[in-house]
Amino acid sequence: MTGVKEKEKQKKEEKLTEKQEEKVTEKKNEKVTEKQEEKLTEKKNEKVTEKQEEKLTEKKNEKVTEKKNEKVTEKQEEKVTEKKNEKVTEKQEEKLTEKKNEKVTEKQEEKVTEKQEEKVTEKKNETDSGLDRNLANMDGEIKKAEILIEALPYMQRLSGQTVVIKYGGAAMINETLKNTVMDDIILLKYIGLNPIVVHGGGPEITKALKAFDITSEFVNGLRVTDERTMEVAQMVLVGKTNKEIVSLLNKKGGKAIGLSGIDGSLIECERLTMSVEGSDTDIGYVGKITNINSNVLALIAKDEYIPVVAPIGVGKDGHSYNINADTAAAEIAAALKAEKLILLTDVDGVRASENCDSPIPVLTSEQAYELIDAKVISKGMIPKVLGCLDAINAGVGRSHIIDGRIPHCILLEIFTNKGIGTMILKDRIPYYEAEQI
Repeated sequence: MTGVKEKEKQKKEEKLTEKQEEKVTEKKNEKVTEKQEEKLTEKKNEKVTEKQEEKLTEKKNEKVTEKKNEKVTEKQEEKVTEKKNEKVTEKQEEKLTEKKNEKVTEKQEEKVTEKQEEKVTEKKNETDSGLDRNLANMDGEIKKAEILIEALPYMQRLSGQTVVIKYGGAAMINETLKNTVMDDIILLKYIGLNPIVVHGGGPEITKALKAFDITSEFVNGLRVTDERTMEVAQMVLVGKTNKEIVSLLNKKGGKAIGLSGIDGSLIECERLTMSVEGSDTDIGYVGKITNINSNVLALIAKDEYIPVVAPIGVGKDGHSYNINADTAAAEIAAALKAEKLILLTDVDGVRASENCDSPIPVLTSEQAYELIDAKVISKGMIPKVLGCLDAINAGVGRSHIIDGRIPHCILLEIFTNKGIGTMILKDRIPYYEAEQI
């Protein structure tokens, strides 16, 4: 029993021991398990930690990377910004440079322009100075051109018109004056007027009469002409003076034809009786014109020729008569309805009184008759003015009494507004609007 009990004890003990051992083992196992678990846990934790660390590291790295990237980005941005700024700066600098260049260019251009302007101004000044010098040197020529322009409206108005010129006085004696008168007459022909010359010859007749010892006598400006005087007058006027004028005109390029009133009975006349102090006075072979046969003159004048007429008329009895040249010119002008009658004399025109320094530039017919009645016009001026008045009354446009001692007196009287002598007309009707009469 004891043994059995002991065995049971043993078994119990063994069981206890086993249980204990189991428990110990369990505990051990538990401990091992715990340790394992701890280890596992540690491992897990380590792994977790590693992972966390990795994650942290990654995050750190990411952050670092981000930071780096940020830094890189910042740097890149800075670089980009720098580049942009550089580009902007470059552009700004370029613009500034352009502006500077523009300003410099502008200044340079301004300077160049100023210099050019200075040069232009200098050249202008030089040109102006040169022009002034040239103008000063050409003053006379310019005045001539101005005279031509002033003459233009008269040329236009008188083209194709007949102009009768009584040529006499000093202009027939002085060689210079003689040549200027011939030049004027030829010019009239070439610019379209039809000049007809009626010449005197008083001084030459007087000279010839003295040579023949014949005394000259005058009544109211007309030469008393007996048979011998008439022969001398005809010889001088027709045979000498007329041919000299024709020859000189032809020599200067004109085509002149010499005529006398005898040729073709151009000037028909009768004996003139003068009234002196209320009584009739016979002054010899001095003619009073009764008719002008103007057809031959008109034909010649309107062609290329210049008629030159000696004032010797013919009576019905066939006798020659001495005719005052002023009167003959006036009658011829009236017969042809000439536009102008021009009398060349040794006086400068009609004066209002002996104390006047200059002639009356324009007289109407009415004013002229009043001056004759007032005896302001007297002596040798009477037949001249009466001849002008007769011509005006017969249809001549204008009559002129001018000083033949002035070179180119015909041109100055016809083609300038002021004129040089006395113009007689019926009414003050201008040729053109600006003409002052």
